[in-house]
Amino acid sequence: MSMLPRFDDFSAAAIVDLLAGVSTVLGDTTPMVSILGVRLNTVPECDLRELRSVVQEVLDSVPLGVGFRSALSAQAVTARRMVYTITDGVPADLGIAEADPLITRVLVLLTEAVPEVVPSGASMVVISPRVVSTLASDPSGLSRVVTQLLSPVMTDSNPGGFS
Repeated sequence: MSMLPRFDDFSAAAIVDLLAGVSTVLGDTTPMVSILGVRLNTVPECDLRELRSVVQEVLDSVPLGVGFRSALSAQAVTARRMVYTITDGVPADLGIAEADPLITRVLVLLTEAVPEVVPSGASMVVISPRVVSTLASDPSGLSRVVTQLLSPVMTDSNPGGFS
């Protein structure tokens, strides 16, 4: 339930929208988007221009849950892919996901402060929800956030960042 303010202020959906753009840059025109809560809720495939509103509709309709897992159940992966987890705190199971050379996992934290403890080797981007609300009118802020989201792809590592 801690993500409820991020659903209400549309910052979670806005980050998904940015990641759809990142996905396009990386050559994936149909990103898979899932909402993890009480159960896995797959967002219906749609045109990228509609993704933000479709994600917000799913966020508004899914049952709220307590607790959080950061990884989907094991799925066969045959091509390199990025898995972004958008949340407001470091998930307890973050370090449990099996290492897979084909999957780059990035934790996107929508919070005002860098967490005190981050599992070693975790790729992480910390974005203030206040910054998300200004991205449409702040090209330099938008550039900074997109650079952080792309950092693991460009360098295969990310020491973390804060916007």
